[in-house]
Amino acid sequence: MKKLASIFVILFLLVSVGIIFSSLREITEMEKTTEYVQKGEAIRVLEGEDVFFEYSIEEFREWAKENWDDIFETPPSFGEVRKVDPENFYRFDDNAAISPHSNFLALSVNDYAVATSISFIIVIDLNSEEVSLVGKENMGGVQSLHWSPDENYIAYILDTARAQGDYLSVDNRENMKKEFTLSGEDISNALTENGDGEDGASHLHFIPLFREVEWREELNRLKFITNGYTEGCDGVRWSIDPQGRDLKMEEKIKKNTEEKQ
Repeated sequence: MKKLASIFVILFLLVSVGIIFSSLREITEMEKTTEYVQKGEAIRVLEGEDVFFEYSIEEFREWAKENWDDIFETPPSFGEVRKVDPENFYRFDDNAAISPHSNFLALSVNDYAVATSISFIIVIDLNSEEVSLVGKENMGGVQSLHWSPDENYIAYILDTARAQGDYLSVDNRENMKKEFTLSGEDISNALTENGDGEDGASHLHFIPLFREVEWREELNRLKFITNGYTEGCDGVRWSIDPQGRDLKMEEKIKKNTEEKQ
């Protein structure tokens, strides 16, 4: 009996120690947040009230000038007007996002000419402070950035001179390449395939108004809402996998109700 009692005491102590260490870990690993300095001339990552990491737009400009030609086989440009110049990156866009496990920081910069923004996605490893740039430009300004639960993908909506929510794009953090971009034409074609298109409608002129982007962790899919064609429809809910395959229409949302059609 004494041996059994000793075993229970030891087990109790081990469990108690485990709880204490777990609590201490939660205390020491404070949630990281972001803070912009001088209207985006620098970005800070805060751990509690302490500055964990800071990076300036000047530092990024110098990094970009040194690495630009290695990243882009074809230099990004505004057509015949001019090439994108890292010297024109004056501030970080107001959309920085820390990954779910606080390992990475994603943010964007843009260059502007002839009523057009060309944007670029930056990823910073918060452990090594290594800076990377996705090797494909975006036509439009970047809205909020959305990390996948596994920290491998970044989704975001692009606003253009034509319309807000004009494109939905996903980049791969592991290889710093673009996985896919969905346009209004893609959504219009998918609506037609699902029996919700308009006869003779021009897919090119459809404005999708991508919105409410969210990763579905249990299925590793990205879900979002767009406009639809059906009268009385307040939008169409979709999902797609991180590689841009298997686009599925999940539901049509009636106005002023959550009932499905």
